[in-house]
Amino acid sequence: MPISTRRAKWWPSPVCFAAAEPPGRPAPPDRECKDTIMRSRLSVLLPMAAAATFLLSGCVSQQSYDHTAESAKTLEARNQQLLRDKQALEQQRNQLQGRVAQLESENAQLASRIGDLDAASRGFQSELDRLNSMLQGINIALLDPEADLALRQLAEQYPDLIEYDPFTGMVRFKSDLTFASGSDTVNESARAALQQFAGILQRSASEFDIRIVGHTDSQPIGASRNRYMDNRDLSVNRSMSVARVLESFGVAGRRIETSGWGEYRPAVPNTPTGNTPQNRRVDIYLLPSTAGTGSADVAPEPAQPAPQRPSTPDYPMK
Repeated sequence: MPISTRRAKWWPSPVCFAAAEPPGRPAPPDRECKDTIMRSRLSVLLPMAAAATFLLSGCVSQQSYDHTAESAKTLEARNQQLLRDKQALEQQRNQLQGRVAQLESENAQLASRIGDLDAASRGFQSELDRLNSMLQGINIALLDPEADLALRQLAEQYPDLIEYDPFTGMVRFKSDLTFASGSDTVNESARAALQQFAGILQRSASEFDIRIVGHTDSQPIGASRNRYMDNRDLSVNRSMSVARVLESFGVAGRRIETSGWGEYRPAVPNTPTGNTPQNRRVDIYLLPSTAGTGSADVAPEPAQPAPQRPSTPDYPMK
């Protein structure tokens, strides 16, 4: 399109200019000329206003961008710090979980150990109850120093024949040296030791009762079956023979109690053959007297010697 033609679309016509600018007092333009002039002015002002608005909005957007970018950098740095803190906490959590697992394992081991100790304790308590049951009714008293010393010296004098337990007040005579095989007759060598023992019972231990208990091993009665029914019978007769010997040396018979367990209270487990010398014994316990006032020894009447049974060799030793 020619330039003159394009300009005519938005620029006022010469007539409007002539009417708008008279040499003298301006004449009012007609209505068409006013509209034309207004449109031309607006066409110039609107682009200028748009340009100003764009420039102003550009300045505001840059400031907002800079502020947003700075906030983003701050948030990114904070996020990185939080990630590092998170990793440190996770590592600490893993360490704590490992420690918890270790403690739980140790706790399980301790619980198992406690269970074992409880079982052992129950076993010990059961054994203690059994021993207390065995000792029930046995009133054991500690001997005075004089009697204790005398019995220690007696055991030292006859180490092969006598054992002494100061805790229980028990004097043990070994049957193999006290009796012949299959016999309840006290040997002469043992009578000498029993005589000294009787002296201690009358001097230093006169306030005590005397319990004499015979024992054998588990070998059956052999050739002496015509005299003893079984091992219990033999053990009772041997305890009675010791009692008679003590009485013959002046010990009052009212202080003496006799009994026999036979093979049923072994000091050690019997061997498969039953021949166990440690179990062939006579145990003598000194116990607090239960006879009351007037039970002390008095001058005894001469004691009748124990009846002598014919002694024939009887093997094995009982």
